[in-house]
Amino acid sequence: MAMTNANNRYGFDNMIDIYKNTGGTARADDLALLLEERQRGDFVSLAKRLVSRDIFSFKFRNHFWIPMFQFDARDMSVKKEVRRVVNELQTVLDSWTLALWFTEPNAWLNEERPVEHIARHYPDVLAAARADRFVAAG
Repeated sequence: MAMTNANNRYGFDNMIDIYKNTGGTARADDLALLLEERQRGDFVSLAKRLVSRDIFSFKFRNHFWIPMFQFDARDMSVKKEVRRVVNELQTVLDSWTLALWFTEPNAWLNEERPVEHIARHYPDVLAAARADRFVAAG
């Protein structure tokens, strides 16, 4: 499990580019407005979901960024499969490293990126998350 801890502009730009292929990312403020427009929530409900870790985000330069692949675009509900994978990892990875985990080639997935693999092969991604959690926990 190769992880780059550099919370820097290059790492951010690279993650953003990879997430573009699976729905992109949204700043928390922008997502809150989208939720309001669709009558699916507001700033307060989004903040509660972030604090409760119902959805995951990462911070870069004073903004919280939310990978959109974790939502069903039709109704903005959180995809259960993504939630389960996140639950495996969030106890051993910080938010930046968790977001990075989804975008980096993963040895357990034949060097495919979890974010690109999860829709087609969720059980494999869940198994990779469990294996990486075990490795990270020591």
